[in-house]
Amino acid sequence: MKLELAKIQADKDDNYRRAQLEISARQSESQSSQVSDGEGLNYGPSRHHIDIGKWKEGTDLQAFLTQFETLAKAYKLKDELYCVELVRALDGEALSVYESLSAESRLNYAEIVKALKTHYRLTESGYRQKLRHLILM
Repeated sequence: MKLELAKIQADKDDNYRRAQLEISARQSESQSSQVSDGEGLNYGPSRHHIDIGKWKEGTDLQAFLTQFETLAKAYKLKDELYCVELVRALDGEALSVYESLSAESRLNYAEIVKALKTHYRLTESGYRQKLRHLILM
């Protein structure tokens, strides 16, 4: 009986040590993947999570983009990472618009915004059509 208890305890200790080693390895991977910008700010996978939520169709896209850009500037997000963070906030049809772009355009924030605005008719001609529709009502 004592031998079985000792074996169970040894297995438990062994599993605990393995878990600790795995946690240490993950933490060192995370730290090594971060790059310093020389100003004390670290850029890496965990640094760039702008928690703005998903944009819902039917809500104001321009207001969402303004809020996104404000947060990105507040977090001192590098310009080339705007598109990566914006895509995390897209869903449904908006995500399909993004996926329809060329690989090069998907890495260009201005191109993504332009495609979204065009698709949802938030362009000059789109606003004209909306105004005409409102006047005719």
